[in-house]
Amino acid sequence: MKGISSLPVHLNNISFEGNYLLGRIVINSLVLLFPAVYACLKWNRSLSVARLPLYTKSITYGTNSFTLWYILHVIDLSLRKAQIKTTYRYVLTDSLFYVFKFAADIFIIAGAYRIASAEISKRILKSWIWKATGDFVIILLTMLALFHVGTRFAHGILWIGVADIIDIQHLAQRRNEFEIAFMVLQFLLALGTLAMSTLSLWLWKAIDGWRIPKESWLLVVATGSLLIRSMSELVVVARHNYRLMPKNPDTEFARDFVYGLFSSIFLVVITVFAQYMRTKSPKQNLVERMKQDCRQYVLARLDDSSDPRTGRSAIAVLTVLDELRQDWRGRMSTDIMEAMGSTPQVEQELRRQYMDYIAKLQSEYGQLVPVTVG
Repeated sequence: MKGISSLPVHLNNISFEGNYLLGRIVINSLVLLFPAVYACLKWNRSLSVARLPLYTKSITYGTNSFTLWYILHVIDLSLRKAQIKTTYRYVLTDSLFYVFKFAADIFIIAGAYRIASAEISKRILKSWIWKATGDFVIILLTMLALFHVGTRFAHGILWIGVADIIDIQHLAQRRNEFEIAFMVLQFLLALGTLAMSTLSLWLWKAIDGWRIPKESWLLVVATGSLLIRSMSELVVVARHNYRLMPKNPDTEFARDFVYGLFSSIFLVVITVFAQYMRTKSPKQNLVERMKQDCRQYVLARLDDSSDPRTGRSAIAVLTVLDELRQDWRGRMSTDIMEAMGSTPQVEQELRRQYMDYIAKLQSEYGQLVPVTVG
């Protein structure tokens, strides 16, 4: 059956009442698109050649996908306002738009999660659990996105082919279910990302007082904007697909604005975050890694020396710190020793900062003594 795919039709602008469609075009193109283009240029030029961790590449892919989707979205809104003449096949472009939108969402949330997990891994043990959990959720998100786009495209094919109404409704229901599941998982992952970045900031406060690095604050702001964006998307999708409430111009306008605004905030803030990380000196990064090794050694040593089953208590914190002070080179990981090099001046400066950090830990935790369990 040929269906209605080749029949001519004018694109509707049902949301043009009260100039809502024009407002969406103005908001999307003049206000929210410029931050996305700025971030896209930064990540593809200056930041692409910077020595940033590999996991930040996901942000680059997400920025590119987001910018491309936003440009296509603005073009689509403009065509609908102009009510151009086309055919019913145009409904299939909706699936293409969702490919770029879901790609942007997945790459951006994946990059943010990996950055947050990398930050928190500097301060706690067994951080691989956070990363493994995030990777698993990202795989599920990708599968749900593929299922949603596939059912959306199939629904469009059946609709323009004038297929059986039951089959069309069945696909529409599956499409909506996949979209709701995607938004729920995305919200949970965004919540976990914000929790990790906030916990990382709190650990900075617990260890170094309020001398919290600038990038920790930036990461909290960036991940917080992702949480607000994902919450907004979840509310709108649940309203339309679960409660089956009709779409109205107010909702679509608000959805565009919130999604674009907080996406732009994230892209700008995470770009500043990456630029700050790029400008940090190699020696400063090495000192932070040495402090990370120190903390992890102390925690691991205390954990290994205690045994709740026999009631054996952990050794004193002061004893562990003395071990680090007496054999600081032997307690360092191999990669740190290689990065340190063989320059005596550099090693002397790093040793001084390392000993200052041990002295700081001793002044704050050296008075802790072991207790007998049981």
